[in-house]
Amino acid sequence: MRLIKLSQKEFGTVVKVDEYFREVLPARIPPGKFRVPSGWIAKHGINAGELLLFSYLSNIRYIAQAASSRRVNHDDQSKIYPYFFESTWHQFVP
Repeated sequence: MRLIKLSQKEFGTVVKVDEYFREVLPARIPPGKFRVPSGWIAKHGINAGELLLFSYLSNIRYIAQAASSRRVNHDDQSKIYPYFFESTWHQFVP
């Protein structure tokens, strides 16, 4: 199990967090592609099948499952987010 703290600087509001999980992540190729800045997750720090808890402002907002380990990102955001992992079934936690 891994706790991933979502940055207020990155998201701004809980509404933006919800939009990200409900609209942005499912639309990415591959679906659920979660981009990661350098230094966030070690090379072997996440495993496929691992339970993921996403928190925002100290509250768990989403639960998901890792569908991959950390991978090198080659998309247009790779300079800002050099890594990514895939995730599946994002569940909102009220």
